[in-house]
Amino acid sequence: LRPQDEGGPVVHAYTPTITKALKYLCREQERDGCVDPSGTRNMYTHGIAGLAIVEAYSMSHDAALRPHAQRAINFIVDAQQDSGGWNYTPDHMNRSDTSITSWAVMMLRSARAANLAVPKRAWDRAKRFMHNVTDYQTGNIGYCLQGPPTRTTPGCNAMIAIGMATRTYLGMPDDQSLSEKWIKEIKAVPPRNDEYAGRCPNWGGLMNRKGHGHNSLYYTYYATLALFHH
Repeated sequence: LRPQDEGGPVVHAYTPTITKALKYLCREQERDGCVDPSGTRNMYTHGIAGLAIVEAYSMSHDAALRPHAQRAINFIVDAQQDSGGWNYTPDHMNRSDTSITSWAVMMLRSARAANLAVPKRAWDRAKRFMHNVTDYQTGNIGYCLQGPPTRTTPGCNAMIAIGMATRTYLGMPDDQSLSEKWIKEIKAVPPRNDEYAGRCPNWGGLMNRKGHGHNSLYYTYYATLALFHH
């Protein structure tokens, strides 16, 4: 590798580890673009693993990563549900999940930044889904949308944090009063990582705890993102 001051890549203590990780993810990618070493084609796994590949290409412009990044995006686009979001699997089952959709949207946004092909239709449908799961009166953001008949499962503070960040990535205009409702909900249970946990109507493991927060790295991740962008 050429030194950085001669136009070579940045090299640091973690370069060998990151290189191995990226090679592993690319090696595990299926022909249709899915990245899930377990073979279950789980959209959470693909969303996070695919995001790693797309982000790596976006930051490095490594030509070897480009076809893997584009195939990962193609798989996301093909797995989009008719209602505009994404489900646990790539099968079309008339169910869209806000939590899974967030990872797909981050992949699409990263792909746009890297000048990869992202169909406008996929972007517009994701916006439509986030619009449909948002209660503009109460500020609640739904957990999932399924049907027919179409029905929305109300969300919790984690879905509000996830939805707020996702709407930001999609460039959806939100007025101040709506943003303040979301921020009030998140600040009532600020991101934390300790023994405190709370009740959540969607995640059964927290149903009987005190309060209404999450002793959850997942909530902490999205609540931090939402507050940062706000």
